[in-house]
Amino acid sequence: MPPRTVHPRRRHGHLPTTDILDLDGVDRLSARAFHALITTARLHVRSMSEALAGSGCHHGQAICLRLLSARDGATPRELAGLLDVAPPTVSKMLRALEQAGLVERRPDKADRRLTRVHLTSRGREREREITLAVGRYVDATFGALPERERLDLVRLLDRLGERIAAVGERPDGCRPRSPHPGDDAGDDTPGTRR
Repeated sequence: MPPRTVHPRRRHGHLPTTDILDLDGVDRLSARAFHALITTARLHVRSMSEALAGSGCHHGQAICLRLLSARDGATPRELAGLLDVAPPTVSKMLRALEQAGLVERRPDKADRRLTRVHLTSRGREREREITLAVGRYVDATFGALPERERLDLVRLLDRLGERIAAVGERPDGCRPRSPHPGDDAGDDTPGTRR
């Protein structure tokens, strides 16, 4: 069994102060929230890798197998779009999955120019193992939180995702006004810092 991973804030008993949280022009609470998100995301990726270690797949391959279980026969280009990666990345991933006997590529029956990707029986079995491992991980982490906290987490992550997407769409990088009534997002004039 792999060693139990401990959240850095628990291991050290507090959040790091000064250097990491000192972001020029950013209030301390926003910096703490940013740091908590980054720290938790890194821990999540590490823990997911540990959960998937027995499957012989890395997280991208696991997601690809999951997608193929729902969309068997997808084209590599469709998979690239669903995974939000470049087609060469998917080609490399499919080569590894094919060598492991988990997928096979076949020409499309109606359009021989297209290649379709299919799970093999071994691939379906591996995908089920991965789904069970991820389910155990989700149950032990998210499922351990009280329902109210999970609802709050979903709400806050959805809102943060909207904000990140909106900022990413702005060429000036300034924060847009909040789409949620009652939020005090402040001025979104170019060059304004909060």
